Amino acid sequence: MNKNKTGLTNLINQLRKSSNPYLIKKIAANMYLSESPHLKILESFGKHPAKNTLAQKRALVKVIIRDFGNIDIRELSVHQIQIRLMNDTFHSSSWKNMYLSVFTEIYDYTTFVCPRQIQKPTFLTFVRNSKKCDIFYTDELNKLFLPENWDSKDMYLFFLLTFSCGLRLGECRGLLVRQLFFEQKILLVDGFCDRDGKRINHCKKGSEDNKKARIAPLTEKLISELKDYIRQNNKKADDFLFSIDQKAINAEHARRMFYKAIKKSGIQIGNRKLVPHSLRFTYVTRMRRLLDLESTRKIAGHTSPEMTEYYTRSNLQDLIEGLSKKIFTASEQLFN
Repeated sequence: MNKNKTGLTNLINQLRKSSNPYLIKKIAANMYLSESPHLKILESFGKHPAKNTLAQKRALVKVIIRDFGNIDIRELSVHQIQIRLMNDTFHSSSWKNMYLSVFTEIYDYTTFVCPRQIQKPTFLTFVRNSKKCDIFYTDELNKLFLPENWDSKDMYLFFLLTFSCGLRLGECRGLLVRQLFFEQKILLVDGFCDRDGKRINHCKKGSEDNKKARIAPLTEKLISELKDYIRQNNKKADDFLFSIDQKAINAEHARRMFYKAIKKSGIQIGNRKLVPHSLRFTYVTRMRRLLDLESTRKIAGHTSPEMTEYYTRSNLQDLIEGLSKKIFTASEQLFN
């Protein structure tokens, strides 16, 4: 027998002999981790998931362990899993379906790590909500961005900056102090944080060779508040601007704080789709009313052949010179 196969067989036998092998936290403990028995098994079947896929699925495994880790998988019902997701108002249908997909793979893995395989259940999937984000009204923005509606100064500034510069959630999570240029009144957007909290050093639609960086104007009010925040928290140039224990803020935590602030501010959502990305939609909509299309595209970072060529050739000074005074004036009028 091949030595690799023998080694894998021994690993599987060890996992099966562990105490409480049917606990979900025991089954899923090493799933999607580098050099784990789980990955070795996948590789033996010719499957080689990409790094970003592994990170995404590992993040979901952590959520599943948090939700059901201490439960014996033989005693877990489909009803319990589906009800947990039905009551989840923070995540999209696609996220919930991915959660169910990873849970299905946990059941598959019992074939190898449990003394007896557990029959894989059939889950009802969620219909994907393709409705576009709605935008905030002026009075709602003024209510939302009252500091007292936020649990901390960090999250207040986090979302104020998200809105004021039209950032994606991952872009704000990945902000480093050095991206702020107070003298020039601009924010350089040159990266983002992935689901696993790792900073990617290029914009969402870019690559290491073509970062597709962009800049956004900063308002006077925001500059003043950010300066105070950086000074009070003794932030260094390469620190995350917003962090917990020096790590990027978790996306799920940010969403939770966002919805909590909406509720506290008394904003009535009704049938509207108001999510963190609604702040970016609101920003682009308002700037478009004040600026021409091309100026809006520059500061929002929307892609086009012309913009791709422009950003590929430009340095920071070129980007700054490419912004007209009316763009800075428009940014000061976002709350009007």
